Amino acid sequence: MNTNKIFKVPVSDLEVHPDVKEKHSPINLDKIEYTMKMFGQQQPITIIVVNKKNYIVDGVLRFMAAQNCGIEKLDCIVKDLADDEIMDFRIRSNQKAKISFLETCHNVEHILNLLGNSQGKKRELMGFEDLESEDNFGSIGKDRFELACIILNLKMSPSTLRKLMTVYWSEKDLPEENQTGVIDLLEKDELSIHKAFSLIKKKEKKLKEKEERRIRDCLRSIENTSYRLYNKSSMFMNEIKDGSVHISVLSGPYYTLKEYRYQGEEPYGQEKTVEEYINKTKLFIRELLKKLTPNGVAVCIIGETYRNGYQGICRKYEAAIEEVGGKILDVDIWEKTNPLRHPHNKHFQPAKESIIIFTKQGADPIFHDQYIKSKTVEEGAKAKYGRKREDGTKNVYLHNDETPITNVFRTPVFNKAEWEGVDPNFKHDAPAPLAVYDRYLKSYSEPGMTFLDIFCGSGQGLISGMRHGLNVIGYDIDPESIEFCQKRIEHELEKRNKPEIKLAA
Repeated sequence: MNTNKIFKVPVSDLEVHPDVKEKHSPINLDKIEYTMKMFGQQQPITIIVVNKKNYIVDGVLRFMAAQNCGIEKLDCIVKDLADDEIMDFRIRSNQKAKISFLETCHNVEHILNLLGNSQGKKRELMGFEDLESEDNFGSIGKDRFELACIILNLKMSPSTLRKLMTVYWSEKDLPEENQTGVIDLLEKDELSIHKAFSLIKKKEKKLKEKEERRIRDCLRSIENTSYRLYNKSSMFMNEIKDGSVHISVLSGPYYTLKEYRYQGEEPYGQEKTVEEYINKTKLFIRELLKKLTPNGVAVCIIGETYRNGYQGICRKYEAAIEEVGGKILDVDIWEKTNPLRHPHNKHFQPAKESIIIFTKQGADPIFHDQYIKSKTVEEGAKAKYGRKREDGTKNVYLHNDETPITNVFRTPVFNKAEWEGVDPNFKHDAPAPLAVYDRYLKSYSEPGMTFLDIFCGSGQGLISGMRHGLNVIGYDIDPESIEFCQKRIEHELEKRNKPEIKLAA
C-alpha cells in the first residue's frame, strides 16, 4: 500500500496500536465528537499496516468519536513505521507552537463569521451592551462561542472568549502609539484575560468621561446666561428664592486684615474679638445655606490671621459651618506661588489659604473630576507594571495620559490684567484670581445652573460663572464694586457677542 496517500478505511477495520492504546487521554473526546457531528472529519488519522491489520498510531480520539457518532469510514494516511519509531512519530506530529492571541482572535472572527464587519456591528452581534451576562450573547448566541472554543481547543469559557475578543477589537485597529499594550502582556503570560478586559473597560470609561467633559465645556461656552446684582448686605437675601442656588462662593473680609470702603459703623472683619467675628460669620453662612438647593455646594475662601499671634481662624470657620447645619466635603489648600511679603514673627512667611467646600446635611452634589496632563504618558493609556504583590506576582495597572488634580491648589495671586479694559481706575484690596473660581465652578456645576457670590467685590466669581454657562447673582455692600461688576459684565457680554472679523487670505 502506498504511504502518504489518503484512503477511505472502514471504521470496523481499524484498531489502536498496542503501543498507543494506553498512552492517550479521552479528556477532549466530547469536543471531537461535537466537531465531527457538525463538520465531519477534518484531519486524517495516521495508520500503519502490519499483517494486513490497520493500526492507528495517531488520531485515536477521532477514531473513538467516529465510533460514537456512527461514522462508517475514516480518511487515513498510511505510514511505514517500525514499532520503535511509533512514539517518536507521535511526538513529532504533535509538536505545535503555542498559537498567539492575535491568531486565536482572528480565527474566532472567522468561525463567528465576523470578518469584514465593522466594530460597531460586531459589538451589536455579540451583545456587548451586557458583557457580564451569561444569558445575553447577542444575535450570534452562546453556542457559536462554545463552538469556537471547541474547534480551536481553547481552555476558556464562552464568556471569557468574548472578553478576549473585546480586548482584541479595542486594540487591533489603533495606531501602535495609542494601544495600551495589553495584548503583548497576554502573549507573555503576564496578564490574565479577565485583567486585560478590566483594563480595557477602564480605558473606555476614561475616554467616555473625557468626551463628556469636552461636550460640557462646549455647552458652557454657548449657554445664554443672566445676571443680577444687589448693592446691599448678603446677611439677608430676600431677593433670592430659598433652595434655588446650585453653587455659591463665600469670600468675605478676613479678620482684622483689611479695612474696606463703605462698610458702615460696624464693618464685618473688624470685630473686637475672634468670637464676635465668627458669630457674625455664622449669620452669613446660615442665610447662604437657606438659598442652596438640597444638593447645592458652597465654597468658602478664608485665610489665617496672625495679629497678636496665631488665631485659628480657619479651624473656627469650619466649626461655625457645622454649628449652623453645614456639612464639610473637604478643605483644600490654596498655595500662593508669589505671596505678598508681610511681617512675621517666629513663624514662616504665610503663603496658603483654606478653601472649605460644604453643603447642607444629606446633600449629594454633582462632581466633575478635573484633570491635568500626565508628565509621563504622551497620549492615550498604557498598561504598566506596578509594585509587586505580596505573593511576588506582577501587578499591572492602566497609566493614563491625564491625572486628577489634587486638593492642593497652586496659583499666583491676582493679576490686574484679568479685568484689563474695563475700568483702569477701579481698585479692590483682595480679589482672588479667576483660576480659583474656575476650579470649583467647573467641578460642582452644570451649564444653566445658578451661581451666587455673596461678596462679589471685583466680579471675579461672576465672570467665571458666566464663562462656565451659569446664571450669576452678586451681592456687595460697596456701591463702587457693584458699579464695576456691572461694567465688567457688560464688557464680557460685548466681547462674547462681538463677531470676529478676519481678513481673507
